[in-house]
Amino acid sequence: MANDIVTANGGQIVESSVDISSIGGDEKAAILLLSLNESDAASIIRHLEPKQVQRVGSAMAKATDLSKIKSASYTAHFWKTFRSTPTSVWAAKTSCVMR
Repeated sequence: MANDIVTANGGQIVESSVDISSIGGDEKAAILLLSLNESDAASIIRHLEPKQVQRVGSAMAKATDLSKIKSASYTAHFWKTFRSTPTSVWAAKTSCVMR
């Protein structure tokens, strides 16, 4: 099922129909890490297990064909979910994303 996500595109609001559920955990992590500056991404990667770093690094390397719409849609979905979820629930949900 596609999720209609409202994203900013050069100051304009556009809707995209990207099936968020079709994006795997490694790709989701790669999208979010690539959207951060180098220092912030490194701060997060520092807390990952070696196998997780390998998987996310591989997903980041493959992200050259990642569409801007897909990336913007997932990033908007992530922040919308993050802002609407209590911290304790969020921590429990995200602990299994990379498994």
